[in-house]
Amino acid sequence: MSRIAQKERAYIYEFARFLRTHVPGFEESDLHVVAPLTCARGGKSLESVYIVTAEDVARSARFDDVICIYYDDKKYYPGGCDIPYRMLLPVKVDGLLAAGKSAVKRGPQIRQRYCVQLMGQAARVAASLAVKNRVEPRHLEVRELQKTLHSLGSEMGMETRLRKLGII
Repeated sequence: MSRIAQKERAYIYEFARFLRTHVPGFEESDLHVVAPLTCARGGKSLESVYIVTAEDVARSARFDDVICIYYDDKKYYPGGCDIPYRMLLPVKVDGLLAAGKSAVKRGPQIRQRYCVQLMGQAARVAASLAVKNRVEPRHLEVRELQKTLHSLGSEMGMETRLRKLGII
């Protein structure tokens, strides 16, 4: 993605130069701003410990380390699909959490605002708890994170399931 973004930027500036040189009316034009989010549907991401797949979404997968639920807005899957805490943890980097698009390397494009916001909230709470407990995020007690998220109103499933998981 970095190489694509670099080439994309170079192309934008080359195109602006082409317009100034070859298109009447553009002789004195300047390029002032290039949108920072030209690749809003893709972009850089990390290899997570677990990557939610299209099959996970289709089967409404459940994970014991659920932090929120993703509902695909294009198809209806009863109950949605769990987003596991492991999805926020990069494989090779300690002390870092990824949320939103940066946590989605492939598979379903989990980019709906509500889900990205909940993932961001989970990452923020997990980082706070990791600092408080003096542990790396990957060694955080997931139940403590889940209980905190539940108390903040994050949706993680039906009450019976939350009781079974020991969240409530």
